[in-house]
Amino acid sequence: MKQSLRVRRAGFSLVEVTMAMGIFGFAFAAIIGLIPMGLSNFRQAMDASVGTQICQRVINDVQQTDFDTLTGGSQAERYFDEEGNEVTQSSKYVYQVKIVVSGTTATPNAAASFSSLATVLIQITNNPAHLTPGTDPTTGAWSDSRLSISSYPCMVSRNKYTAP
Repeated sequence: MKQSLRVRRAGFSLVEVTMAMGIFGFAFAAIIGLIPMGLSNFRQAMDASVGTQICQRVINDVQQTDFDTLTGGSQAERYFDEEGNEVTQSSKYVYQVKIVVSGTTATPNAAASFSSLATVLIQITNNPAHLTPGTDPTTGAWSDSRLSISSYPCMVSRNKYTAP
């Protein structure tokens, strides 16, 4: 007795392959569309992290500075590379820092102010294009719409109390 066996070949039909490729292409295009947003968020997170490290270093330096030297009406600019290391050559900087010191600090009681307490404003900007930031003439602080400027105010007191 002769049996006729039909051998069915395993595999996918052309229609199945075409449908699978269409679904894969659609999903791949959606994932590729999310990459620029993810990279932008990553860059912002890195800027915030490095900016915070720079701010901590500058605040530490300000606290270790002699109070009379600090309150001498000084403003200073410092420069840092992309990793947060201070650089002296202004051509290699990515982050620019401005330190504005106010010699006396007003208290909530309008009649009192302390000469042993200084208000320090630390401003940090990611400025790899080396643009010159605009400065507010009344406060001496940066105010420029072209740059993203982070401001960190802090107060520093005299280490030793001296009678007024």
